[in-house]
Amino acid sequence: MRLTQYISLRYIGVSVLVMLISLPIFYFVLQNVLTNNIDESLQDQKILISRKLQNLQPENFVAFEDQINIEKNPQKKQSEKLFTDDVYNKVDKEMESFRILQFSVNTSKNSYNVRVKQSLVESEDLMKTILYLLISVLLILTATLFIINSQIKKQVWKPFYKTIAQLKNFRVDNLEGLNLKGNKISEFNDLNFSLNELSANNKKVYQSQKEFTENASHELQTPLAIVQNNIELFWQTEGISSSQAK
Repeated sequence: MRLTQYISLRYIGVSVLVMLISLPIFYFVLQNVLTNNIDESLQDQKILISRKLQNLQPENFVAFEDQINIEKNPQKKQSEKLFTDDVYNKVDKEMESFRILQFSVNTSKNSYNVRVKQSLVESEDLMKTILYLLISVLLILTATLFIINSQIKKQVWKPFYKTIAQLKNFRVDNLEGLNLKGNKISEFNDLNFSLNELSANNKKVYQSQKEFTENASHELQTPLAIVQNNIELFWQTEGISSSQAK
């Protein structure tokens, strides 16, 4: 596996990991924000209803789609409860999640139990839309960064591949040295400088060994030639006894 491929795979792996971690966190944070906004809206409705009940009768309220339910509270107990529950929607004919606020209102004449609810469907739809957009943006951003990173790596690693190509063609018995050029990246400069020194030292060692081998070969040739000549003369001599031949 090439180093660039390894880096790219690590980059993709980290990006996917960050997305897998960040998306659920973002989802729950967004859900909490939207739920808090609905709760604030219900509290505002509570204040408005409490004020109007001081002057109006419950039957004078217009409750759109049964969003507001007011009943008399004979026991006059003060209570408040905020919760989420599934309620059947008569219009859509299905169960929907609602955020419900139940509270009590005391007037000079009566005491009432009020139930105000607000659908979470729109918030959930909004949340899903935002999440889909976020995922799309993250995917596009990751793909764009990956492409840009790939193009940058080609330019950044170009001097390195050039160095590798010169090393493959380098031979210590060539007259020309390695002679690697410098570039803008300090790490590659250090690498080229070290390789230039290493190749120069290897050429010196090679030349020294070559000269030593040539000198040793020359020194050995003279005694060998003398021995060979003596042997030839010896065999050319007539009347050699068996003991002399041995």
